[in-house]
Amino acid sequence: MSALALQPHLISVGGLDDFQSSQHTFAASISPRGNSIVAHASSKAPQAPTKKRLPADSLLYFASWDHIPESTVEFYCDTYLTFTTIQNIAKSLKNDSATQLLSEEQITNYYSRSIEQYINDAKKQITSLASQDPLPPTYPTYVSILETLQLVQTVYAPHGGQINGLIGEQLLQWLNTSHTVPATAELIRLSALPEPWSDPDFWPTLNKCVLRGLSTSALGFLRRVASNHPSTVLRTFIRDSLVPVLETHPRSSEFQRESGFLAAHSRWRERVAEVRMALDRAVDTDSGEADEDEWSRWVDELLGVIEGDDGVVFALCNEAVEDGWGFREVIGVWGVWVDVGLKRTQLAKVVERVAEEMPPDPTVPVQELHRAILAMEELEALEIAAQVDPWLAAHLADIFEKVETLDPQDEIAQTYGMSIRDHFVLSYAEHLHSDPTLFEIELEYMGRCGAIGRERIAAVICHIPVIPPPTDPKVSEKSLSRLKSLGVDDQGLPLAPRIVDAGMWEGCDRVDKLLSVCDQFALRDESREICKIVAQHLTRTKSYGLAISYSAFAQDVRGVGRSAAFVKHVAQIPARYMRVNATDPISARLQFVARFADFHTFSEDGAKGEAVRLLVRMLDRSIVPRAWQAVVLLDAASLLEGSDEELLITTDDAYELLRYLQNIYTQAALGAGSDYLEVLARITMRGKGNTAETEALQSLDIVRLVLARYLARCTVQRF
Repeated sequence: MSALALQPHLISVGGLDDFQSSQHTFAASISPRGNSIVAHASSKAPQAPTKKRLPADSLLYFASWDHIPESTVEFYCDTYLTFTTIQNIAKSLKNDSATQLLSEEQITNYYSRSIEQYINDAKKQITSLASQDPLPPTYPTYVSILETLQLVQTVYAPHGGQINGLIGEQLLQWLNTSHTVPATAELIRLSALPEPWSDPDFWPTLNKCVLRGLSTSALGFLRRVASNHPSTVLRTFIRDSLVPVLETHPRSSEFQRESGFLAAHSRWRERVAEVRMALDRAVDTDSGEADEDEWSRWVDELLGVIEGDDGVVFALCNEAVEDGWGFREVIGVWGVWVDVGLKRTQLAKVVERVAEEMPPDPTVPVQELHRAILAMEELEALEIAAQVDPWLAAHLADIFEKVETLDPQDEIAQTYGMSIRDHFVLSYAEHLHSDPTLFEIELEYMGRCGAIGRERIAAVICHIPVIPPPTDPKVSEKSLSRLKSLGVDDQGLPLAPRIVDAGMWEGCDRVDKLLSVCDQFALRDESREICKIVAQHLTRTKSYGLAISYSAFAQDVRGVGRSAAFVKHVAQIPARYMRVNATDPISARLQFVARFADFHTFSEDGAKGEAVRLLVRMLDRSIVPRAWQAVVLLDAASLLEGSDEELLITTDDAYELLRYLQNIYTQAALGAGSDYLEVLARITMRGKGNTAETEALQSLDIVRLVLARYLARCTVQRF
């Protein structure tokens, strides 16, 4: 649960009693088109006359939750392609008779390569974020996502699909990739010293190299000690005993067969036992000369590592606890030194044992997440992943389902009436709802969740703006290119045949996509509603031929009839009259005067609904001159404010009025206020000049408040 602080404050410090005594409350309306909300102060009894007005009466607070940063959008688009690829692979494996002959290793390898693409996308995102100054707050999250994806690939879908093989080397590789220790700079620094063993960090660094399987660096340091260390005993021991045994350390990645590796490792351990005896003899015969670095203690620790002494391993890994990697470092080296026969089926017991000795920090979600993944506790891992990032939880759930590790009869599936995978994927789709430009991806994720996903699409698709609002051309071009880069024709939902050519009118791409989704999921009612809205839009833009086509698809007989009758009527107008410029300034002014007179007639007759709807149509058809728009909005607000018992206009009409109001504020901020406020300033007798325009603009605040209250009533009454 998150909290938002209102700025400016709705209630001043110590003013709560006055606010409560004024019979006010705090009301809010949630937008169905995005994860946003508008809130405002409201009277508890709207019908009663307000005796005391508060400064907060004219304030509207707009807020949103689950915000998607612009830097994240490209990552979502890139990984969407991989997600659809995985779904297509799974569908092919299930339905294609040829793929049913594939082995488990081959199937696992398919998914491993898909996870690899997720990993590449995460690396690309991290590189992009790292180039920004200052570093974005989302950077640590994507580092955690990358580490988690690599761990999931290691545990559930390793390269080559060898799910039943030894896992020690793979875990060590993941550890060294995610947490680089010792640092490269430290190795270079020690290598440059003439006598590196004199540095207090030399032996700890050397032993850490051995622990992490960095044999090249470790042997390089040991050979320098064997050549130049002042202790003759140490030089002899390292040259004749320690270096040869480290050079012959068998690694499972070097063997074709598991049995061959285990046999070789068993023989190698016998040689390690001989090295232990050689060390004991060397310590006994050492005279102690030039023993300032206490080499025997450090060499004993090094030998404890290659002997597989878990106590020594825990002690060495204890240093990593401070940076949050102690538990994970023990797990990462366990299968190389302590239990070389470690397999995935044994991970849970090892994790339990290590967690008792060196537990992860429960206050750091990513540490608990990695513990759950290593223990192969999928449900717990998903619940923790949801705390880290909704994208991560959704895609991990999808991977777990594909590799068949989720229990379809789990309690969460019984509780929510859907699979665990669908639960987290739909949660991510709701997160995508915060960015209207991602509606295609949002619908795609919902569409991959069976019947319940179809229900979600039906509930959401009618709230997606069918006709995109006018935007800056540069921004529009950027968004279009981003969506085209998704390759939905190849990887996404199949597109339905276009009703009209994309170049004919703005917004056709969006409409075609929405209609294709409706067609795929048999959402006939929603499809007709979309076509009806498009037809109305095209009628307003005087594209009557296209409007008739969409009305026909919507089965809107009245809409077809209206458009056809109008076109027929225009066709019958004599050509000599058609040459008259009906849109010249004089004709436009006369048309406005006539309609405005009709408005006053309706108002005087008490037909408030007809009056307000006429004003909306006048604005919508661009009949109202700019200078009169503010006056018209004030007149509309006065009628809406006085209509306590009925709703005079639809929600869409109210939003249309709010759009015109916002346009006036925007134009005033850009210095064009005189074009919109001059008449209002003159009518209200506020004079002329900047001061008069400012006061006129302030008088429009009541329009904003009235519209907000009206929209709240529409939401409550679902009008």
